[in-house]
Amino acid sequence: MKKFRIILAILTLICCFSFYNAPVKATQLPQPIVEYLKSKYPDVEIRFDGLVELPDHTIYLPVTPLTYGKVENPATVIKTIPANTNFSKKPDMILFANNLALLKVVRVNNQLTVNYSPEIPLSVKLGLLPQDLIVPHGLILPMELKVILGNLKIALKQKKDEDDLVFYGEPAPKNTTKVNIITQKKGSKGLPELDCIKNKVLYVSSFKDNKINMIDSLTGRIDKTMKLPSVPSNMILTQDGRYLLVPSMSLNKIFVIDTFTNIFLKDIEVGKLPTSILLPINSQKAYVANKLSSSIAEIDLENMLLTKEINAIGSPDNLISIEDSENIFYNDSNSGKIYRLNPDSGISTIVTQANNVSKIAQSGKYLFILSRSNNELIVYDFKNNAEITKIKVGEKPVDIQILDKRKEIYVLAGGSDEINIIDMNEFKLKKNIALNSGGFPGKITVIERENKALITNQDAYQIIIYDMNKEKILGNIPIDKTISFLQISK
Repeated sequence: MKKFRIILAILTLICCFSFYNAPVKATQLPQPIVEYLKSKYPDVEIRFDGLVELPDHTIYLPVTPLTYGKVENPATVIKTIPANTNFSKKPDMILFANNLALLKVVRVNNQLTVNYSPEIPLSVKLGLLPQDLIVPHGLILPMELKVILGNLKIALKQKKDEDDLVFYGEPAPKNTTKVNIITQKKGSKGLPELDCIKNKVLYVSSFKDNKINMIDSLTGRIDKTMKLPSVPSNMILTQDGRYLLVPSMSLNKIFVIDTFTNIFLKDIEVGKLPTSILLPINSQKAYVANKLSSSIAEIDLENMLLTKEINAIGSPDNLISIEDSENIFYNDSNSGKIYRLNPDSGISTIVTQANNVSKIAQSGKYLFILSRSNNELIVYDFKNNAEITKIKVGEKPVDIQILDKRKEIYVLAGGSDEINIIDMNEFKLKKNIALNSGGFPGKITVIERENKALITNQDAYQIIIYDMNKEKILGNIPIDKTISFLQISK
């Protein structure tokens, strides 16, 4: 027994030494394991830190071995607890032939832990959790699995007696950057005007506080509030709807929020004063304009890591991309010059110039540039380097939506409190829709499948629902917060 303890201690030291000398990088599960998981659950989510989440939100923690076994089929399941349990029944532990293991997270007395069994092999007890793991808040592990923590800060619990296989105790101390969820009472009656957002979640935020509010799609009322470390300067959902990326101008960081669990996962440090954020279609990259650093940050969305800072000209803002192209357009908010950037070469080329640009959009070969001070929409042919026309719009235009299928452009004019509808065939003003919000509308969000648009307001406590087919306002959703940014769940 004494020799066994000495061997165990040596192995533990080797494990810890290996961890402290390992380079810091995002965890990647072996490809055969990924393929196995997807074959069993096509919609499985494998997070950038290796955490596995099944479609029903069952979570598994991966435990990587000291050494991976070299076998013909690494994804062969060689042991489960309970024994011989099919993956469809979600066993407490799964051990693969390459020595990688998965431990299921369970909830006991409203606290998270794992079921410990003496049958867990020594090879698993001497493994390591991914050292970049974003630990589920409140997770507590049995003392017998202490070695797998490495340098992670996870609370441990001694078992009460020999028959006690489930371990739980007081939650781990809250990190100051963790999200605080506050649940409010839901209304009992749904509004028919809200059918366009049925079964969806509206994420809204404001320049005025450090919160993201989630609006109940049945009632239009705030259901939950997520507190952030600082005030957001923008907000965008990844294309799969899994992560909410929130820039913070004061901290020079991007907050990453998991929308499945509504928790703050991590922050990514970028340049100074991050504002505009871009997610190009069919890309696993995000780009962030850092206005005071004269740079554009490139983020790897698979691993949620900063990959590089690309030099820009002036104070970059209003990032947009072209489908099937690597190029990015941005404007220098100081000079009004608009540039085309190749992220690979880092070369910016001037395209055109406009006064006080509030937004840029693109369709086909055209750039659509809103000039807030000139109250106009500039149509620019970037293929032929020629300005096509200038269209007068309402006062202080702040947002634009291109509706290619309808051959229409929607411009939101905050100063005159209206929507300008522009015909894309002739590039002429087609109609003005008075909003009568009594405030300063700041963003228009189109739900194209429902032929509806949501108009949010910087000053008025409401969301306006506009029917694009009927060309009329259906109604106003009263809320107790003003809104600067809005994102709708997939």
